[in-house]
Amino acid sequence: MTYKQGFRVAASALAMSTASIGSTAAAERAEDVANVRMFSHDSCPLSQLKQEDASAGTQEFLGGVMAGLLSGLVGNLVQSGLNAAGDALEQASKEKAIGIEGTASFNAYAVSLPDARVRTARLGGRPQCLVLYSADEGPDMRPLSAIPGALSGVDLDQYAAFENGTLRTEVTNVLRRNGVTAIPRIYVEAAVIPGDEGLRIEPRLVWYRTAPKGAPTKKAASELHLSLAVPGLPTDNNQIGTIFAGARVQLPPVQPGAVLDRRALADRRSVYLPLRPTAGYVADQLAAVNSTFAALTTAKSEKKKADRTLAAAQRKLAAKPGDADAKEAVIVATVTAEDAKAAETLAQKSVDDLKAQADTLKAGLGVTNAKMRFVVIRAPNAFGLALAKALKSQAETTGTAVAKGLGDELKAKPDWVADDTAYVTALNEVATKQRAYDDAVAKGDAAAMAAAAGDLTIAKAKLNQAAATINRPIPYPHLF
Repeated sequence: MTYKQGFRVAASALAMSTASIGSTAAAERAEDVANVRMFSHDSCPLSQLKQEDASAGTQEFLGGVMAGLLSGLVGNLVQSGLNAAGDALEQASKEKAIGIEGTASFNAYAVSLPDARVRTARLGGRPQCLVLYSADEGPDMRPLSAIPGALSGVDLDQYAAFENGTLRTEVTNVLRRNGVTAIPRIYVEAAVIPGDEGLRIEPRLVWYRTAPKGAPTKKAASELHLSLAVPGLPTDNNQIGTIFAGARVQLPPVQPGAVLDRRALADRRSVYLPLRPTAGYVADQLAAVNSTFAALTTAKSEKKKADRTLAAAQRKLAAKPGDADAKEAVIVATVTAEDAKAAETLAQKSVDDLKAQADTLKAGLGVTNAKMRFVVIRAPNAFGLALAKALKSQAETTGTAVAKGLGDELKAKPDWVADDTAYVTALNEVATKQRAYDDAVAKGDAAAMAAAAGDLTIAKAKLNQAAATINRPIPYPHLF
């Protein structure tokens, strides 16, 4: 299954500094931009090994909503640093490197519903593969075995995509759906692998078939740059949103015709990066799922209590058939039981509707924008100096942003909303009902114990609801 692609390219050839671009060169750069594409997929189309599962599946995080909210002091510092580093890399690449760059979107998370194993909804990270390529009007993509030296030196039998040196039809279809209809000039696959505490970027395949205009013809250093962002309004320097992670991966040297497979890239990966922030829609969805299941538990507890009250009233009426108060008690208890049953039915329908959407929830949420750049560096030392120069030029701006973040953080006051009050109220209610139950047990009053037990169960269920609403851990998951 292919997820939402982004085919608009932010930049591409990066062939020379702005000052040296003439009209002809500018036209060549525009042509390169038009031919660069990027897309995301749930597995790497060409570099997936045969012994790997076709889809790595969802990496579940059983602890509820994960850390990584882009707010507060740490968020301000990280964001300022990432923007500065990303801008510096881009500037250095324009001046001292040549390559291609594209953007794409993917869903970072999936929600799994409560089940017998885990009684609360959990959030999971979804592995993705980002594919960046420079299109060409070259040979058709499928019969690679007919192209001399197309993938020379690569053992194609290890890859699930190939059979006897030829791409499988289903892989061809994936590539075609994403615009790869001919052998690309440059083709790069990089996996985004989520873990419990962060993401890793792992280059899987670099196929450097043809060098961009102006690139070195001999072996030269190469790098992969990646920025990940939560969608937001574009700015002059950033078109993909609020950046929460950035990676610079230094690759082995390449020359035209080179193929870097998984063996060559085995030790080339990023350090762990922050997970995508969950604040906003992702956290709200997880809270909504937990709240819906908690509401059903509350409704079932209310119905059970109403049924017990009705049964008790009916027993009293049977003992005193003509007693007016007993008759009235049965009438009131009957209405209460009917209302409780209707509420349970409605809550059950909400849960059933969620279960019917289980595949949609697993299909993904938490849209993440990615910008990836592959560059070949003409002079590594000059590239390093250009990067240092760009970082230095942004130091003052970054320092100002950090200082503002520090000031805003010190001035900020914590929010307290009605949902927080509801949680504290529910917490206090559980303590009150627990004391009532303990008193009944101490007195040995069976009727009072039964009533207090029912009240305590309902209070716990309501506390679960309140906790789910503000994304706190569910205190009594056994009630589900």
